[in-house]
Amino acid sequence: MTMAFIDIDNLKHCNDIFGHDEGNRYILQVSLYLKLYMKVDEAAFRLGGDEFAILSTIATEDDLAERLEHCREVLLKNNDSEMPHSSVPLDGADVRGAL
Repeated sequence: MTMAFIDIDNLKHCNDIFGHDEGNRYILQVSLYLKLYMKVDEAAFRLGGDEFAILSTIATEDDLAERLEHCREVLLKNNDSEMPHSSVPLDGADVRGAL
């Protein structure tokens, strides 16, 4: 199982310039893109603030990198997001170690 973390860049700047309603719209837009993009064996959810997580059954680093790059491209068309990620057990002995 793999967990990828997504952090929306510049959300504070968006809130400061355009207000929190626009920041909330931005978060909702990312949520909708993630919901549309997820495969049957994946789940995306908001952790809080401007942070999201994706759980996937992708097992190899190459497949994970390809999947995240495609997801990043979809999100970057309309948003400025980065996608750091951890893989269990590749990055840690368990989920806590990978986090």
